[in-house]
Amino acid sequence: MTEASESERESNDDDNIVVDDEVVDFYISAGAAAALLGIGIDVAIVGNSAGIDVLQHIVCLSGGRLGLYRLESDAEGCNLEKDAYKIVTRPEYLDCQIKVRTSNELVVTGTIDSRVQEDDNKIFSTARMSQEDSFAIILEHKKRASLSFRNNICIQATISY
Repeated sequence: MTEASESERESNDDDNIVVDDEVVDFYISAGAAAALLGIGIDVAIVGNSAGIDVLQHIVCLSGGRLGLYRLESDAEGCNLEKDAYKIVTRPEYLDCQIKVRTSNELVVTGTIDSRVQEDDNKIFSTARMSQEDSFAIILEHKKRASLSFRNNICIQATISY
């Protein structure tokens, strides 16, 4: 962490911590290395959300999950114990590839999920996936192709692990 001036330290609360670029680069490198080794890193943050913007890199790149648990009592209570049990008991699939094909009227342009990485051949990959996971693919309509109710539009997705 970088040293902030005293006035900055007084005005900042826990959610506005200044983090050095080297620290962020470390978590990005660690997340990428974990993904290559098939290691998914789950992080549970209990209390405030300070540091979540830095920790998200290692979680997203490794295919892990990030849980934020508040200590104050709410209607549901803290689900940390239940979530930890689910994590260690559910089946996980490692080194997953997602291939998406579409009919000529559509083209795949990307994904919304930060855990899913895209290569040059429009093949998406994630380090880890379970049966409860989902992902969203962004589709774009080609301008020259006619889109009507008479055309059959096809989207095919395969997941290999």
